[in-house]
Amino acid sequence: MELIKCAFCGKTQDEVPLIIHDAVRNAAICSGCTSTCMKIVNKKLVVPVMADEMQKKELGRTNEFLVNGAPLALLNTKTAVAADYLLFLEGVIKALLGDREGIEREANKSGRTINGHGFSFIGSVDIPQIADEQINSDL
Repeated sequence: MELIKCAFCGKTQDEVPLIIHDAVRNAAICSGCTSTCMKIVNKKLVVPVMADEMQKKELGRTNEFLVNGAPLALLNTKTAVAADYLLFLEGVIKALLGDREGIEREANKSGRTINGHGFSFIGSVDIPQIADEQINSDL
């Protein structure tokens, strides 16, 4: 079986807790890159897209998005509107929230955490560094 790789960072399905695979295009995105995408969406950053060229290439495609082989969403690019893409992202978020422990482990590998600081949504913050002299050795 061929390992599925994230199209953004190149990590394989064995290196991340969750990967979303589009079998039609043979493209995938990992939970870490999905989190980065959600940060962009949350900040409402404008990302330039050549819509005319995309529409010509993608006219009438139906994409089935899978999470570890299980269907997550179906998107018809011929009829899709912004709400359809937002519903897809909502499905991705729900899938990611189903494995918060795995996402926390992945964040910890980079010295980050998704726990604390009032996060009720996918996101991560730096883990504060505590000097050895501040650690209570009696604990």
